[in-house]
Amino acid sequence: MGEGRGHNDRFDYFAEIEEAFIRRRGKPLLLSPLDWALIDEWKKRGIPLHVVLRAIERTFDVYEAQTPRRNVRSLAYCRDEVEMAFAEWLKTQRGRGREREESPVQDEVQRHLKRCREALSKALNAAQKEGDLKWAGHLRAILTQLEELTRLTRMASVSEADLASRLEHLEEELYSALIERIPAKKLEEYRRAIERELRALRLNEEHLVEMRERLLIKRLCEEHAIPRLGLFHL
Repeated sequence: MGEGRGHNDRFDYFAEIEEAFIRRRGKPLLLSPLDWALIDEWKKRGIPLHVVLRAIERTFDVYEAQTPRRNVRSLAYCRDEVEMAFAEWLKTQRGRGREREESPVQDEVQRHLKRCREALSKALNAAQKEGDLKWAGHLRAILTQLEELTRLTRMASVSEADLASRLEHLEEELYSALIERIPAKKLEEYRRAIERELRALRLNEEHLVEMRERLLIKRLCEEHAIPRLGLFHL
């Protein structure tokens, strides 16, 4: 993958974990250098984002159920749960036949593409029923390209790096079209709500700019049932 894509993936990995931890903790808290080092370790070891996020949720559930209730003060409290969740996930990746061993992510990629196609098809049907022809046209074009990428992936005619790059391009097209269809007043409401959430975090301006846009896309996708296409979201 290109350098830009690698940077975006790394930022998203760190930011998603930071957001999940702060949300569950329920109060503003800047992650410590040790916390960032721990996230970096998980990233370098290839621990999937969804595994880390699930482990964070489990950790808070366990601590909050204790009497007296105990506080999770840093990401280090989640380390054991992350290790256990990663071990469980690794077990699910074994024993799926020779093809699985030769291409350990192939099945997961196919499932991801299928989920994306199904979600886009539902969004397309909804747009057609609402008579939103411009949005329907965008969705149809992206769905057609996604179906072609799925075909090429099944035939092993596209590398993972090329697939990731092309999905990233489709994501950018999809998100631009999605933002364009949102009324300006509604879009401003989203931005104000995000600004209120971020205000207490005391992040530097560069981090804030990236976080604002990432959260805006995330909220819009969730509310409008639009899938996240990139391989990062596996």
